[in-house]
Amino acid sequence: MGLQHRPILHRPWLFVTALFGIYVYATKAWRVVNLRRTHILFIFGLLATAIAVLNQQVLSGVVIQYYHYIWYFNQPVFAVVLAFLGAALFAALSARNPRLQKLFRFVPWVVALVFIATGILTQYSAYRHYAPIVHEDQRYGIAFQWLMENTPKDSVVMANQYLSELIPIYTENNVVWNSVHILTSYFVPPERVKFTPENLLAAPDFLAASRAYRLDYVLWDTKKDPDWKIDRLSLPLLYSGDGFDIYGVPK
Repeated sequence: MGLQHRPILHRPWLFVTALFGIYVYATKAWRVVNLRRTHILFIFGLLATAIAVLNQQVLSGVVIQYYHYIWYFNQPVFAVVLAFLGAALFAALSARNPRLQKLFRFVPWVVALVFIATGILTQYSAYRHYAPIVHEDQRYGIAFQWLMENTPKDSVVMANQYLSELIPIYTENNVVWNSVHILTSYFVPPERVKFTPENLLAAPDFLAASRAYRLDYVLWDTKKDPDWKIDRLSLPLLYSGDGFDIYGVPK
């Protein structure tokens, strides 16, 4: 089994599945042929799907950023399962102590208010945090427009990590990925891992090092990365302005 086929075990999935397994065993729900058994089978299907989507690479060999599945699929599944277990627990306690029924009637309202308040506070906090970042990102528009209008499709651009995430979205260019992405998200040959902006800039001969793989342009954010000092490499300057310099890389 190659590295790209390694299975992924998600600890929250193991925890939620264990809780649900304890519930099924304690209530012997598999012996009952009624609506509850239908619910059990449905939740087992959700949990099976949650672990399956994280392990598609076992068959395909293609590693993707599986955290997208965790946040947009698995977390809601876990919420459904935990809500089901909570409702079952409340029902069992109410059956043993009828006085608790009045108290438990308020639980859904309290939970709803907590979720609504959390959503409002989260959105407000996110807006305050990201508004300055989004405002700062507007300065990248001119550089992206220049790349769209003056570079061939699929040409390769070297930039810092933040810009490398935006360039493929807002232009038709590819990028030289930074090592943090390559090492943690993808399985690539060791020599390819070394082809990063940091290593290229530290190489004794930048041009010789850049020819190991394709590289057509260098986008230098002079405000955020003054230490790059691309101007010392004697590359042809194609654009300069708004805190950006764009250089061509001779073949």
